Amino acid sequence: MGILLASMPSEPGGADSKRLALEYYKYGLSLDPKHPHLYTNLGSLLREQGKTDDAIQIYQKAVQCDGTFNIALANLASALKDQGQVDQAVIYYRRAVQVTPDFVEALSGLANCQGTVCDWDGRGGYGWEPVSVDEDGNLVFGHVVGWLPKVVRMIDNQIDDARKWGVGLLDSIASVGRRQLLDEVERALGGLSEKQRAEWTSMWNSWRNEKDEGSKVLEMIEKLMRVCQRRWYLDRSFGREQGFYNYCRPKIPSALPVPLATTVLPFHAFTLPFNSEQLKHISEKSATRVSMTTLLQPWIPDHVYPPPNPPHQNENGEVQLIVGYVSSDFVNHPLAHLMQSVFEMHNRARVLPICYATSPSDGSAYRHKIEQGSYIFRDVSALSTQHIVDQIVADGVHVLVNLNGFTRGARNEIFAVRPAPLQVSLMGFAGPIGGVWCDYILGDRVAITSEERSVYKERIIYMPRSLFCCDHRQSANDSNSVRRQQNKELHTWDTEKDLRRDLRQKMFPQLPEDAFLMANFNQLYKIDPTTWYTWLQILQKLPHAYLWLLEFPKSGENNLLRYARKWCPDETVVQRIIFTPVAEKDLHIFRSRVCDLFLDTPECNAHTTAADVMWTGTPIVTYPRHKHKLCSRIGASIVHAAFPGTEQGRSMANRLIVSSESEYQDRVIELSKGTELSEMREVLFKSRETGDFFNTHKWVNDLETGLISAWQDWVAGKHGDVYVS
Repeated sequence: MGILLASMPSEPGGADSKRLALEYYKYGLSLDPKHPHLYTNLGSLLREQGKTDDAIQIYQKAVQCDGTFNIALANLASALKDQGQVDQAVIYYRRAVQVTPDFVEALSGLANCQGTVCDWDGRGGYGWEPVSVDEDGNLVFGHVVGWLPKVVRMIDNQIDDARKWGVGLLDSIASVGRRQLLDEVERALGGLSEKQRAEWTSMWNSWRNEKDEGSKVLEMIEKLMRVCQRRWYLDRSFGREQGFYNYCRPKIPSALPVPLATTVLPFHAFTLPFNSEQLKHISEKSATRVSMTTLLQPWIPDHVYPPPNPPHQNENGEVQLIVGYVSSDFVNHPLAHLMQSVFEMHNRARVLPICYATSPSDGSAYRHKIEQGSYIFRDVSALSTQHIVDQIVADGVHVLVNLNGFTRGARNEIFAVRPAPLQVSLMGFAGPIGGVWCDYILGDRVAITSEERSVYKERIIYMPRSLFCCDHRQSANDSNSVRRQQNKELHTWDTEKDLRRDLRQKMFPQLPEDAFLMANFNQLYKIDPTTWYTWLQILQKLPHAYLWLLEFPKSGENNLLRYARKWCPDETVVQRIIFTPVAEKDLHIFRSRVCDLFLDTPECNAHTTAADVMWTGTPIVTYPRHKHKLCSRIGASIVHAAFPGTEQGRSMANRLIVSSESEYQDRVIELSKGTELSEMREVLFKSRETGDFFNTHKWVNDLETGLISAWQDWVAGKHGDVYVS
């Protein structure tokens, strides 16, 4: 009974079945206080309620009762990881894998945790990777067996199983069910001719008993929802709107079960060497699960959600869209740092921005600025999905923007029910969403290549320079804007050179005068063995070079230094690797100017950090390792956009964007000599107040143009990408 009650949906503001489940578990433990399964279920319930510390204690009791209970071990490890105790999590994940070597959740969790702290012992190698790491932490050229190839094979198996989801569905519902499905299509489209009915039947026959049958049926239903909502909008626009009954939501066949997502989630796939097909399927399967779990909720109405009224138009025929932004990150979070001025900068004649905060206020200046800058700001953190959706519909939102994607705190179920005609993903998640409920993602020609366009089910809004938004021109302490507000002298290139020299001497007094200081300020999970080996080779070939990294986390520092000692015969290399604590935001930006060159991580680039570094004038060498991976191309997008669009600017950007591991190494060595980096630094610094990349006003205007074009395409029934000139 406890398991049944715990599995029932419970949302903010909704009925709580969890309290009853809690009482059943406690009663069960009073009867048998050494029952590991009951402890494990109770721990999971507490964790779901946000009581992670309590859950850890309960999981530990389960493990004490049975030290070989793999689920308890894995759940304890997962909870410890969530609390930042990654080293402890690794211990329990390893125990779970020792008990059950093919336990996919434990294997996946172990891979994620070991990657977080750069513990690569037994990692092996896979795919494109030229090097592997064996059980003893030794570097091996070529591939050896390890947990990484096991994880990739596991995901391949899960993808293959997921593609069998729903196979046989169309046969199982028989002819009567297929006629009912045809009727659903007819109601959604507002009518079908006999020829069209035959075409639909023929299409379904081609899906029968083939891979992706279930996914195709669900995708069809979601596309019909979109079409039906547009038909309703057009009917309203032309004065022929009918009752709700005329805009029925197509039903999901009852024979279609809720699918499992892959064990590796889309965000965790950023740092693993998945190919384009694997990456695409991981996102699509996660999006499919969101759709199914949401569209089967009892509160979903029988009709599609009503569309908004047509947007207001001025005398020139220009429309005014109501744009909703949904995010859990309107707090002291990198997304808020980057986008804090966007909402106040929207031209109210073109866009009325409404922000829906799915997390409560943290009292930060970022939250306050976004609250003040929005046309309407709604704290919906205590509301159920149903009530949030109802509010979005009542607000008449034309375009709904997803600022989370598949990151922590996401409320993708809001988008799955389609409360707005157009739904767009931007900034929060650097990859494909993969669901029909996402119509567009924001991109640019550097970040999303034409060769790998097929990775994206979504249409693309191509920004003219970079998809990335940055607020430093308004909010950085050394920006002209802030210094004018503080009645301080503007920061010039001459004062910048003096500041940089003095700060470097203060931070690193032990560095020789001719030291070449390289740096990377990413979280250490973005470093992989190939990248670390490349950096060590650079240090070995440049005796005057130093590498500055962050204790992000501290245990990652210990592992990286351990591998440096193992892999590099030059003992001085380890002595030239410097770790410092993570700094708060303003200090982090301020001190980024000290290094000579920022070394980007190729598998998953610096994103916010890259913008911070470029603001200080520090050049970044970046390698967009994969054409299919957006997270691997953001660095190139930022470098390309941060330089002026002149011949000199383009040439400098091209020098910093490399195309192979060997070119990466060679380019860093080249740049360590001569005056090229100093010239780049001067160009970057002098253009930051006048160029496009840090021009948030222009970025917002370009975004508005893209959203308006996408809206006009939706009204006209067009389905292509949008190019903002």
